[in-house]
Amino acid sequence: MAVGIFGTTVVEIPRVTLTRHLILVTFLPGLLFDAAFKLDLQELRDNVRPIAILAAPGILISATIVTVILVVLIKLPIGLALLFGALISATDPIAVLAIFKELGVPKRLGTIVEGESLFNDGTALVFFEIVLAVVLGHEEFTIAGSIAQFFVVVAGGIVMGLVAGLLFAQMMRRTQDPFIDMALTMVLAYGTFLIAEELGVSPVIAVVVAGLYVGNFAARGGLAASTRLTLNEFWEYLAFLINSAIFLIIGLDVDLRLLAANATPVAVAILAMLVARLLVIYPLGFIANRRSRRGLPL
Repeated sequence: MAVGIFGTTVVEIPRVTLTRHLILVTFLPGLLFDAAFKLDLQELRDNVRPIAILAAPGILISATIVTVILVVLIKLPIGLALLFGALISATDPIAVLAIFKELGVPKRLGTIVEGESLFNDGTALVFFEIVLAVVLGHEEFTIAGSIAQFFVVVAGGIVMGLVAGLLFAQMMRRTQDPFIDMALTMVLAYGTFLIAEELGVSPVIAVVVAGLYVGNFAARGGLAASTRLTLNEFWEYLAFLINSAIFLIIGLDVDLRLLAANATPVAVAILAMLVARLLVIYPLGFIANRRSRRGLPL
């Protein structure tokens, strides 16, 4: 693939293909760990109600709404529509949080958005894999079986993350070398993801829980201030590199002719996601605000 300016070839870039391994194993663990590592557990506890409501039932409702719209408007087969709904319903907070900082939005709203994005990745991925197995005919769909599988995978990820986080927190407390701690957190992020995949539990949830545990009970309680600062800067820089690589590869991988040929279904899909998000946020936000002394304003 040639990248050029005004028709003149500047550099030849080899074709890069987005693969499951590249996204899930190379990029995702680092992004998840960075966000979880820096998230304050007390703020998460204070906002657990809206985060939990949006990250679990919110994702399932959003995926269902997107499915219905795509089936009705562009006649997409229900299985494919449900897969797309599961894929697209998990929020990405990077641009949103950057805008929040510029506008001076209350920190609590940023915590809710970031907390939701952490946990809804796990919800969406588990839901997607269940639907994919049904669509491919690997499993017979039953509501009870799917719900049971969902909770087993999520609960297993939580346990896996806690065990890994506890183990690595103890190791990090026994060293004050920031380079060793950087290496330990890298091993924790990627090792937890890979082991959780092998065990058949949610690797996303496992990495998030491990990052939360280490970030709150090791980094804040047992490490020197200079080491904590180094770790924060290291993971912030790594996340910046990963995000830059993801968006660059997406740009290189998109076929503009194919995109133009499918402009109508793409527009419908964007509209479906916006409508789904609207229909999820307001009703579930109202439920989250009930009996809450710190309810979000309209």
